[in-house]
Amino acid sequence: VETFHSKVRKLKNVKKGRKPLLFTSCFIFLPARQLALHFDTNGTPVMIGGASLAHTILGIDWNQELGKVRWLILDPHYKGAEDLKTIHKKGWCNWKDESFWKKNASYNILLPGRPNLL
Repeated sequence: VETFHSKVRKLKNVKKGRKPLLFTSCFIFLPARQLALHFDTNGTPVMIGGASLAHTILGIDWNQELGKVRWLILDPHYKGAEDLKTIHKKGWCNWKDESFWKKNASYNILLPGRPNLL
């Protein structure tokens, strides 16, 4: 990816069983502040995967006062018609809370930067 875009990517690995990095009540692998900053500065989707799991994070809903975080998750495995109602209703693209993440899984997180265009 870097060869085509000449832009450094941030790659993070979170081992299974690792304690949360954000608040004591949330299971999150990347601090919400860092993820929010990524979307504010780059605006690019975040790829996350591990073992047999793969998802794309399209956005974050972070309530700092309550310590609550939700992620807008797109499941790239969807195969079907471009029917937004079905995609949303069946959870293929939807807001997810911390219960969505598997606490005993390892994840790799890729935060791609924007390409350098001429």
